[in-house]
Amino acid sequence: MFRPITLVFAVLLLSRLHAADPITPKVENDAHAEAILWEVWFSDEINGGYPHTVTKNRLRVIVFNERGAEMLSKADIPHLGSRHISDV
Repeated sequence: MFRPITLVFAVLLLSRLHAADPITPKVENDAHAEAILWEVWFSDEINGGYPHTVTKNRLRVIVFNERGAEMLSKADIPHLGSRHISDV
């Protein structure tokens, strides 16, 4: 069972966490865009009897102005050797 001091400590800790200010990101005043999420997944798969690694990226960006839209409208994706790129 819980000791009274442990219970009091847990209640104080939870109340302190609840009262804490939420994390607010800071964006530079002259920023053209901001990345808000970047998820990366890796998986090992077998295709045609050969093992290979699959990498998937998901990037979410907030664009603030025309300059940001222009900067992010095109992307160079390096294609090395026998790599296959799909679902862009």
